Amino acid sequence: MIVDGHVHAFPGVYGYTGSGESRIDGRGLVHRGDGSYKRLLPPLARDGAFPAGVLLDYMDMAGVDRAVVVQGISYGPLNDYVAGVVAAHGDRLIGCGMLDPFVEGSDRLYERIVGRMGFRTLKFECSVPTGLAGIHAEFDYLASRWERIWDQIDADGLTVILDTGMPGTLSFNPERLAEVVDRYRRCRIVIAHLGFPPGPAAGAVLEQQWRSILDLGKRPNVWFELAGVWAVPGDVFPSPIGQQYVRRAVETLGASRLIWGSDMPGILNTITYEQALDFIAMRCEFLSAAERDLILGANALVVYQQMA
Repeated sequence: MIVDGHVHAFPGVYGYTGSGESRIDGRGLVHRGDGSYKRLLPPLARDGAFPAGVLLDYMDMAGVDRAVVVQGISYGPLNDYVAGVVAAHGDRLIGCGMLDPFVEGSDRLYERIVGRMGFRTLKFECSVPTGLAGIHAEFDYLASRWERIWDQIDADGLTVILDTGMPGTLSFNPERLAEVVDRYRRCRIVIAHLGFPPGPAAGAVLEQQWRSILDLGKRPNVWFELAGVWAVPGDVFPSPIGQQYVRRAVETLGASRLIWGSDMPGILNTITYEQALDFIAMRCEFLSAAERDLILGANALVVYQQMA
């Protein structure tokens, strides 16, 4: 079974970032309140949406059996939407809830999302450009309000996906994250995008920071998801630099710690969905058949609590 560990589905973009509100136009560009913009969808997506039905069509075309639908603040709060598409397509889609742990009502949000809506996975987008670190000056993985949420997450045995942002930024804090993963042993923690490995020109300091994040995968409750590893700065598909980062992760942690993800639909601006799958299924030739099976599906079923 092939499981995509990182996809998005949304009826539109109605979110916010540290740069202000985010809205998508009829050309696939997300505009922010400060006047900046970034392409999210190819120009053909005139309605600015990527609904679950279209995602499922892409999955069928590529031969992907299941997918984990994640959220981000920059897209807007989509807990009800994601819960609805999972209710309709529970055999194909696994849903992630989202909340802002820094707001005053985060405890009540947690109870609604986990207690009443039944989400077993939460996603925290922590990066400066599109996440919590760009919005909250007091960003800290163990800030008092977030600490209370961590206590609940651990007691409930949930899975958490963390987008740490890039090395060298406020949200990229290996020491603080080590405290989190060592304190909260009952929950499963997945670090997205393989911790954003730096490109060849990044320098030794950022490379060392990334290695520190990778070493967290030696803990029994930490996994890494691989979305976007084929797009390391300076790399071009079939992404030899990205392949070497996957090799290093396998050599350091073992294939049982890695989960394939695509980051659909944003990848469609640079590669196809089939190529994103091909990156692991065909291009990383150093992987054995057993290792590919783990990365392409078996690990995700365990981490996202889909095993019988």
